[in-house]
Amino acid sequence: MGKNLKGKEIGAGIYQRKDGRYYARYYGRDGKLIGQYFHSLTDAKRWLIDSKYEESHCKIANPRKIIVDSWFWYWIDEIKGDSIRHGTKRAYVDRYNNRIKPVIGDMLLADIKPLHCQNVLNLAQDAGDTSGSVRKLRVIMHSFFEAAYDNDMIPANPIRSSVTYVNTSSDERRVLTLDEQDLFLKTAKNYPYYHMFAFALQTGMRVGEISGLKWEDINMSTGYLKVQRSLDYRDDLKMFFENPPKSKSGEREIPLTDEAVEILMTVKKNSAD
Repeated sequence: MGKNLKGKEIGAGIYQRKDGRYYARYYGRDGKLIGQYFHSLTDAKRWLIDSKYEESHCKIANPRKIIVDSWFWYWIDEIKGDSIRHGTKRAYVDRYNNRIKPVIGDMLLADIKPLHCQNVLNLAQDAGDTSGSVRKLRVIMHSFFEAAYDNDMIPANPIRSSVTYVNTSSDERRVLTLDEQDLFLKTAKNYPYYHMFAFALQTGMRVGEISGLKWEDINMSTGYLKVQRSLDYRDDLKMFFENPPKSKSGEREIPLTDEAVEILMTVKKNSAD
């Protein structure tokens, strides 16, 4: 969300400059940034709404000139937009920049064939990515190519059933043994986040869930805590934001072990000192 000079949110795609003018911007269907300056917030909002409406209801003059990189950024910012969490968006962008862009980013969108997408997956596996990570690459490519197909940018989605990857056993999840946990905690003792690491081992909570935990979520008398939120960091705004759990199953109650209670009491004592 954009902000004015007083820090108040004034809407996505708009911010106020130091000279008092408002700058409204959006990404066109060709992936290029389109922006304009205004003296009033009302004019900026009206222009942004009208321009984006006109853009979304018009055919692109020459879709063959659009490269994959331009389309990805339009897709992630304008099509996905605020429909996905910032953390999810950051993961998409990281995977795109590290694995997809170097291989097909400079290619014309309309020229992409299944063999090019297969090459992305092959190179990722050759680089040592797990099959789970490669699967997520395929999901991302399928999603932004499907959006291009829906918008008449390409005749078909190049992610076909033939575009696949080797499912290795390296993705098999396992828990740490007691000896491994002891070794981990012994090493973590020298780090400032030791209590978070130890609490994660006792509860199985994610880092974001532990970061978002409040004392009011913990009931010592019943011996349970309730997961109700996670704390995510926004790189672009340099701020933390609270979010609800990713799914309904993420909002859950967790029993507290004696070790977990001891960790909580230590943290509470240290915070009071």
